[in-house]
Amino acid sequence: MASDLESYLTIYRLVENVGIGVIAGLVWFQKGLGESIGLLFFTTTLFTVPPIFQVFAVAPSVVEGVTLESLGGLYPSYIDTVSTTISSFFARLVWVLVWQIVAFTLAGMGGNPRAMFTMQLALVLNAFCMRGIGFILAVLIPHVATTTVIVNLFAQFCMLTQGFYTKLLHWMQWVTVMSIPRFAFHVFLRTEYSWRNTLEVSAMHGFAAFGFPTLHRS
Repeated sequence: MASDLESYLTIYRLVENVGIGVIAGLVWFQKGLGESIGLLFFTTTLFTVPPIFQVFAVAPSVVEGVTLESLGGLYPSYIDTVSTTISSFFARLVWVLVWQIVAFTLAGMGGNPRAMFTMQLALVLNAFCMRGIGFILAVLIPHVATTTVIVNLFAQFCMLTQGFYTKLLHWMQWVTVMSIPRFAFHVFLRTEYSWRNTLEVSAMHGFAAFGFPTLHRS
């Protein structure tokens, strides 16, 4: 547990998260409803793609260490699984919190503590699940090149079916249940926006179908 936290909670990651948060916050600084949805999508992307690839760097050493120590009778393998799971969850919680404080504050999002906490929990679970999937694939398929292709296909599939780019046809809706960041993105939308928000629309270009809000909040 300690080694996982030490490898993840570093000054380099702090600079990385704060730096990206400042850039994103300035890009979406004081933007309207339609623009701020882009920040929510970018946030889910940031905590979806990197976590699943970053695990490749640590998976071989973790598996080797657990195998040697478990076979040596130091502790059962499930002890390491539980401790690693707990440390991984709280390590991601730290960086999600840093990201929200920097990016969402500059962009003027997360109007109340409850909304911030809800989005934080959804984002942590999203990153946690993606890292878990990456670790499982790294263990089951030791060949790095093969695993990289599979993980990249899955990550891009999640991004394309997330619901930001386009609306899927009805006969493809079933694939969305496998898109993990789609659930986090929906939580963001339901938390940040409400039916009480009024929208400025064009009398000639309104879109009456149900979908994601894409216009400016008045």
